[in-house]
Amino acid sequence: MSDVVFTVDPGIHHLGVAVFCHGKLSSAGLVEASPTGGSRLLAAAAALAASETSALCADPPAICGLSAASRAVIELPEVYQLRGQKGRQSDIRDLAVVAGAIGAVFDRLGVPVEFVEPKAWKGQIPKDVGVRQFKHILTGDETSRVLEPRKALSHNVWDAVGIGLWAAGRFGRRLYVR
Repeated sequence: MSDVVFTVDPGIHHLGVAVFCHGKLSSAGLVEASPTGGSRLLAAAAALAASETSALCADPPAICGLSAASRAVIELPEVYQLRGQKGRQSDIRDLAVVAGAIGAVFDRLGVPVEFVEPKAWKGQIPKDVGVRQFKHILTGDETSRVLEPRKALSHNVWDAVGIGLWAAGRFGRRLYVR
């Protein structure tokens, strides 16, 4: 049975995407969000991961894209109370639409989808703390598989990696601030 997990940190303009095979990071990177919708967006995510995923996962022998995933874990935007709001609150609606479109593509392919809020997998840790902890958990080989974009966008990729680590049970319920 295939154990390929796609994880997505949705964004309005960019998505962080990671692929885990048998609990190990296969590849991760940034995908530019298409304003026209989910299927072209996810095809780009599959292309990002296809070459290394097929080499790492012998079960099934040929991984040909998203339909080979055993599940997808997608971050669902969290609505904060007025005091803890971050960014423009109208962006929450747009992020929810993107997350839903991505989930619909996986669902159409027969891939089970799990939506997870940030508080469930990482709590309220600062982005830089999370990235340091994710890098500490990954092996050197796994870290080399992260295609890191420019610094301003790298948190998207690292959140996708963090979601995958959480989904694989590699850091327990949540992270903690050090």
